[in-house]
Amino acid sequence: MLRDVAEDHIFFCRTVPSVKPSPVVRFIVNADDLGMSDAVNEAIFDGMAVGVVTSSTILAAGPAAAAAVERARSFPQASFGVHLNLSSFRPLAPSADLRAILNEDGSFHEHAIRRVGWSARLVNAIATEWEAQVKWVIDAGINVSHLDGHHHVHMLPGLFPALKRVQRRFGLRRVRGTWNIYDREHAPARLLRLQKRLWLAALRGFWPTRTTDALSDFLMFLRAVDEGVFASGRWPRTVELMVHPNGIEAESGEEARALRSNWLDRLPCAATLVSYQAI
Repeated sequence: MLRDVAEDHIFFCRTVPSVKPSPVVRFIVNADDLGMSDAVNEAIFDGMAVGVVTSSTILAAGPAAAAAVERARSFPQASFGVHLNLSSFRPLAPSADLRAILNEDGSFHEHAIRRVGWSARLVNAIATEWEAQVKWVIDAGINVSHLDGHHHVHMLPGLFPALKRVQRRFGLRRVRGTWNIYDREHAPARLLRLQKRLWLAALRGFWPTRTTDALSDFLMFLRAVDEGVFASGRWPRTVELMVHPNGIEAESGEEARALRSNWLDRLPCAATLVSYQAI
């Protein structure tokens, strides 16, 4: 049986009553991968147009990134961050020092960054690449709200200095935190919970950085709520929910259907949707 471990920043709690507690919980629905393809762009902007997606992060090297930043200007109510990337497409700042994480054609290898040794030269080259990605988005006219990572690469411990270097250069104080709302099936082991706590404390403490109080995949969050894992009064104040619209059967897919349901009104807490600018 799951126990209450709020001190570990993992939200496993008792079944909730029907009365909604206060204060209001603020939810950011962030769509990752903006710029990956025209279909992904269309699905994300459709979600923003109907008010179910409030934020997105841009893959600067994506084939549809230029189209994404052009259309993003039509959604001033949303926030747009940078999806720091080391696992898809070609680098924007090619370097021989990146060779260990590249395919033969010069594109990023999907899994190499989690297998390679982190030398000082590689970390420096990654920081330069991430700076190029953020600069590309800024130069396109986007007011960058926050940073996160494609396949969560921004959370790799060896790349922490690179992340902080990028934050300092561009004055970016908001970064996606660590996943800490789980359903029962995916509850993390104690060691992983400790590692998450340490990384989050470092993220917030070194060159002080703002994060939401909680993070989860959107569909996993809904399963957690259905399982009754939140207790009255134990809701986090701010929650980021990740979504990944893929543009394939956008209206009939499980995530798209759930986003367009009245999920917010069914929560056993007072809740509202906000963008990253609100934290």
